[in-house]
Amino acid sequence: MRMLSIVSIILALVSPLPAASIQNPVNRESLRGIRNLRVFVADIDAEIEQAGLTKSQLQIDVELMLRKAGIPVITSSEGNDPYLYVDLNVHNAKDTLYFYSLNVSLEQMVKPKRNPSLELYAPTWQSSETGAGGRNKPNSIRDSVDDQVDKFINDYLTVNPK
Repeated sequence: MRMLSIVSIILALVSPLPAASIQNPVNRESLRGIRNLRVFVADIDAEIEQAGLTKSQLQIDVELMLRKAGIPVITSSEGNDPYLYVDLNVHNAKDTLYFYSLNVSLEQMVKPKRNPSLELYAPTWQSSETGAGGRNKPNSIRDSVDDQVDKFINDYLTVNPK
C-alpha cells in the first residue's frame, strides 16, 4: 500500500499542472492587427542547457512554429514591434527530477490610461504552466513550450484569419 502511495505522489509530480492564462476575448482581441512580431527567449539555467535544452533551440522552435502558421517573424530589435516572450525557469529537486514554470506572453507597447504620454511594454496575452519531469528528458519541457505557443497561434489566427 505504501508503494502505491509513493507511485501516486510521483505521478502527480511529473504531470504538468493546468495552464493558467489571461486568454479571454479581450486579451485575444489585443492580438488583432499585429502584422509581425519578434521572439525573445529569456536566459535558461546552464544546468538545463547542459542537459540538452538550449535557449537558441527554443528560439528557433518558436520562430519556426510562428512562421509555419503564417505569422511574420522579424529578427530586428529596433522599433516598438510586439514580441512573444518565453520565460522558462527550471529548478532541480533531486538527482532525477526537475520542476519548471513556463510563461509565454505577448508584450506590446501600451499607454496607461492615467498617463497617456507614457509608453511601455506590457503583456496583453499570456499563458503559463508549471510541471515536473525526469531530469534525463528535457524534451518534455520543450513540448510544454510548444503547447503554450500553439495556444498563442490559435488565438492570433482567430482574430487575424488568413
